Amino acid sequence: MTTPRTDGQWVAFGHVIQDEPVMAEGRIALDTGAYATGVLTAAVLGDGPPRFVTA
Repeated sequence: MTTPRTDGQWVAFGHVIQDEPVMAEGRIALDTGAYATGVLTAAVLGDGPPRFVTA
């Protein structure tokens, strides 16, 4: 987690609750604590940069 990814791939992960989803250095932190906050977050991956959807 201390070295930026340089292979052009994204790694999405959870289990570390964030106030907002975070996308940086090839990593996507998605866990917005839905069980506690009521905010569920997903990443849409495809053509172009990842984007977030919350419900």
